[in-house]
Amino acid sequence: MASWVQVQRRRVDIDGLLKYDKVDFWVGGLKFGSSRKTTLYHLAAYLRWRETTKLETNPDLIIQACLDGTQKTLIDHLRILKSWVEGETFDGSDRLTRDKYYKDIRSFYKHNLCDLPSSPLRFNSKSTSRTLGVKVDIPATEYLEFARKVVSSRECSVRDKAIVMVMLHYAI
Repeated sequence: MASWVQVQRRRVDIDGLLKYDKVDFWVGGLKFGSSRKTTLYHLAAYLRWRETTKLETNPDLIIQACLDGTQKTLIDHLRILKSWVEGETFDGSDRLTRDKYYKDIRSFYKHNLCDLPSSPLRFNSKSTSRTLGVKVDIPATEYLEFARKVVSSRECSVRDKAIVMVMLHYAI
């Protein structure tokens, strides 16, 4: 859970970002809701990382450099973005997390007419510590007993019973 200071810093990041024209233009094209705020958090995290590496942190100047630059400029920005997402910042994060950050920042560039070249993410999968699911081997008799209890339960809706029966059918 985030500390009070971290939460306050995030709010400052978002409020501060909205003063930039390029960010405001980009946010106008995003869907309303919590995903909009999350996307802004991702941009704020990227800009904080750029600050630690002594790179430009003003979103308007970043986009202007891309618009005024050549294809090499776009490639340089892509390499910087990939070094952040594939680097130590995301050690312990799964592919989905890295992809979300990568896509959000790329959308910032693209919405401001700086289409970065396409390039897939590559990183050492051994550095990710989280697993996406748990695999448990259950003997067939226990599985059938569990399915019988679920289907015979009065609290289980007809829809849920149908789902269990279909799952049972395809498990056999």
